[in-house]
Amino acid sequence: MVVQKSRPVQLSLTLTVETALSIGAGGSSGGFADKTIVRKADNLLLVPGSHLKGRLRHACEVIARAAGYEVCSGPRAEKLCPQRESKPNPAGRVSLNKLTGQEHDSNDQYCIVCQLFGAPAYPSPLQFHDLVLEEAEIDSTATSEEAKKEEKQARLGLHGLAVVRPGVSVNRMRGVAEDNRLYFTETTRPGIGVRFSNVKAISGSLPLIEGGPTEDEYLKLLIGALCFNRQWGGGKTRGLGWAELHFEFNSNPDWLPAKLGFSEDHAAPKSSQSDPTPSFKRAENATELILTLEALSPLSLSDRKPDSEFRRSQSFIPGRVLRGALAGYLRSSGKAALFEQLFSTPEGQLLNHFGHAMPTDEKFRAGYNAPTTARTCKHDTKHGVFDTLIDLLVYEERLRSKGRNGPIYAPECPNCRGRLEALVRLLIEQGDGKYESISPPEGRMLTRVAINRRRAVAEDSLLYSPLVINEGAKFQARIKLQDSASASDLFDFLEHTPEFHIGGGRSRGLGLVRVVSLEARAYDVEKSAREIQKRVEAFNKKLNEKLQVEDKEKLYLTLGARSELALAGEVWQLETELKDLEASVVRNFVGITQRSGWNQAWGLMLDTQLLVTAGSVYVLSVSHRVSGQKDFYQKLADLEHNGLGEGQSIGYGTIAICEPFHYTYTQK
Repeated sequence: MVVQKSRPVQLSLTLTVETALSIGAGGSSGGFADKTIVRKADNLLLVPGSHLKGRLRHACEVIARAAGYEVCSGPRAEKLCPQRESKPNPAGRVSLNKLTGQEHDSNDQYCIVCQLFGAPAYPSPLQFHDLVLEEAEIDSTATSEEAKKEEKQARLGLHGLAVVRPGVSVNRMRGVAEDNRLYFTETTRPGIGVRFSNVKAISGSLPLIEGGPTEDEYLKLLIGALCFNRQWGGGKTRGLGWAELHFEFNSNPDWLPAKLGFSEDHAAPKSSQSDPTPSFKRAENATELILTLEALSPLSLSDRKPDSEFRRSQSFIPGRVLRGALAGYLRSSGKAALFEQLFSTPEGQLLNHFGHAMPTDEKFRAGYNAPTTARTCKHDTKHGVFDTLIDLLVYEERLRSKGRNGPIYAPECPNCRGRLEALVRLLIEQGDGKYESISPPEGRMLTRVAINRRRAVAEDSLLYSPLVINEGAKFQARIKLQDSASASDLFDFLEHTPEFHIGGGRSRGLGLVRVVSLEARAYDVEKSAREIQKRVEAFNKKLNEKLQVEDKEKLYLTLGARSELALAGEVWQLETELKDLEASVVRNFVGITQRSGWNQAWGLMLDTQLLVTAGSVYVLSVSHRVSGQKDFYQKLADLEHNGLGEGQSIGYGTIAICEPFHYTYTQK
């Protein structure tokens, strides 16, 4: 094992624009300009973290070459580190083994710039976040908070600080305007001192490797790059983008520019903004954490690598992504003991479950995929949501009793007698048999382009457009740990450091989340067993009322998949999973999907798995002899708590037994 050291670093940046600024978002819409400027989801202007990272990396390459370091040339992957052909003992280069702190088969060398900004095979240790337009207080005559918010957005967003500048291409031979070459560029309004800032604009760590660059070398290179850039965005040769960048180290007050040979003219002003206080609730002997996250920047949670420039994000945070993000966060924060306890021991890998983080509403109530039997009116969604499970079972039982086949069951809307369609939205349980359906969180398309380091223009064929989830979206996950000590340690860690990164694009300003609510709960098997018994009895009562006859030999119950199920045996029968309950599958409403992924710790692609989709429903039957046993409902409670099948540690296997939705929303 190679020993690796690092030094945490965090910088506050403030960019004061002196002339018009144009940071384009190609492919965006919302105006008649050919090139619009990039915005947040609420239309406020920003300087994206990808632009900040690209400008600083370009400056670092220029400075490092001038200082005598051997530096690779981007932006294409084949020209970045590791380079196969290099000089003997190149200045500033470090092997991959020392850089990652793990033994690898390769001894490839990485230059000083790639050590800070990353390469295709090595993630950046620094994260660059968006610089957001400072929202100054505005004298407003509006009375309601909503009206004040709309007025502020109007002044600071789409109309207040943005102007459209016309331009025309000139014919080089004739010296006149070229035909059909009129274009419009959207910029900020010049001359009003627009300021963009972020108190955590750059965060991460400096890799301190024996035989590699020293701490002073990294800091001088980084501060030099911050002082080097005087123009930002596009149109720099036409007078756009002149700005002054101020910075301050928040992580270590001893890292003063004056001590490294730089002036103090770039000190950033203090920010008066404060983060809202999260909500934390602790319980004794708790082994389950209810974690609510808020996206502070756009989230890129791609399911798989695409075959085009568009990279779509999932509408929830998968358990494997949450688990990997927490593992990396614990390791980078120096919590080696807690990391080993949760992720390295065999017990931790098998018994610690990280569920999917599903979207929530304003009251922090998590949604889940609607059952496959849920329907809504195709003509008018205001007619409500219905469940067809019991009616379908009754319809098939009556046909079976008559010994003949009939037409396919086609339910109708009870309000307008119109056709129904499958419900593809999320459900939120409100209590007392009431449910609310919500849409997945909103997203948008970001457009990014690699910059040619030599010509300082867009590189050909390197335009890409990730589809991300908007900032402000909230998600909730359940983390079930093997013992209360692990839960308490993780609770304390998240309480003191509630912000971390998740998903892709972390070093380019994406994936920053904050813990806004954390609750620790203890699992009570007897209480859960009583609740499940009430649900099972209510479901059978409703089913018997529809059948108009009581089955005295069997008890029926439903098993609904709240997340994907990774089953060992035949997905239609569940013989292996239900052996202890002596239950058999009567009917199933199952969908099949495939999942793969990438294991960053191994550096390998995961095997493609065949999974049962979330929302699938199984109808089971159990003899009264088995259901009358004393520990029957305790077994059901443990099954619902621990999950079904494999892969519970990464979010699979979450189920609900006899969900009230099936017998509270049925056709009349």
